[in-house]
Amino acid sequence: MRPSQPPKPAAWLLRHLAPENDALAGDLAEEFTCGRSSLWHWRQVAAAIAVSFARGLRGAAVCAGWAAMWTVFTASFGAWISWRILARRPGAPPYTAFPWPWSLIAEMTFDILLYTALAAPGVFLCLLLARRWSGRGFALAMGWVVAVLAIGENAAILTRPGVLFGVPFVSIHAPLNFVAMFLGLAIGTKRHNAARTV
Repeated sequence: MRPSQPPKPAAWLLRHLAPENDALAGDLAEEFTCGRSSLWHWRQVAAAIAVSFARGLRGAAVCAGWAAMWTVFTASFGAWISWRILARRPGAPPYTAFPWPWSLIAEMTFDILLYTALAAPGVFLCLLLARRWSGRGFALAMGWVVAVLAIGENAAILTRPGVLFGVPFVSIHAPLNFVAMFLGLAIGTKRHNAARTV
């Protein structure tokens, strides 16, 4: 005798590996009860999972591409701003005039605020152009950007002044900005998708 419910492992896989397909799960269960075979059901589940995975890769590729492009912009603009500050006031940056630990705190705060200010328009434009804008998604994305920048900045400055794992920490800012933008965009777009499906 043929079972009246679709295979439970297939339903579980569809629910956990392609969670945006709730309507599809209902349609597949209905088709199964109307006489479709278990093999047909498994093929449909595999196809839905493959499509969901491809959409995730496409979204990650868009986020990575935008983050890479914006990182080049922020690195160039950040270097230009630093050069302008040092050109007006040759020698050490202004925040080094404070006594230690305040000079260190001022340097970290300046770098985090500068790169957050440069990342915010990039996150905003990416979410807007991808038609995934939501205020909560933007706030969540920027929260992740600031958190990654703060952690990276602390690691770069506090490990050894000027050097992180043998690499001057100036060169750490570009990959750090990329990771911050990529995570922020990936999480911000996921947040938008979750808000839209509710």
